Amino acid sequence: MTSGGNATSTKTDMPSVEEVLEKYVAALKSGNADQYAALFTEDAVFMAPGRPALFGRQAIWEALRNFFQSATEELEPAMENVSVAGGWAFAHGTFSLTVVPNDGSGRDYKQGKFLWIFERHGRGPWKIARYLWNYDQRHENSGQRPSSQGKQS
Repeated sequence: MTSGGNATSTKTDMPSVEEVLEKYVAALKSGNADQYAALFTEDAVFMAPGRPALFGRQAIWEALRNFFQSATEELEPAMENVSVAGGWAFAHGTFSLTVVPNDGSGRDYKQGKFLWIFERHGRGPWKIARYLWNYDQRHENSGQRPSSQGKQS
């Protein structure tokens, strides 16, 4: 992970932003909508592929609470760049994602990219203010995790 552009950062900002990512991954895996939503600002905007944008922490919580009733997600993110400018931080990277249905049916594997914009007031914690992500390929049917010995189709 690198710091980029003309933005300023401190050594304490980078681990704090990375900590949000770790908490995000844990909340997805555990299916905890409360922990998940707590990572966002009150006026956050969440933009997922093929869905209307969600506005506000409450809307994000409701959507994830409903999602977690049927599945959880195993996320493997790779943050590629973090830039910090005052009370704002910007991070982007790639991810591998496995959707794990609660009923034990087939898993869905996807890869993609993300962009996070964080906000912090004073010395408070970083919170996700804007979150945008998409897939590397169009996913109309369940994807299968590519084997380590074969090519992706």
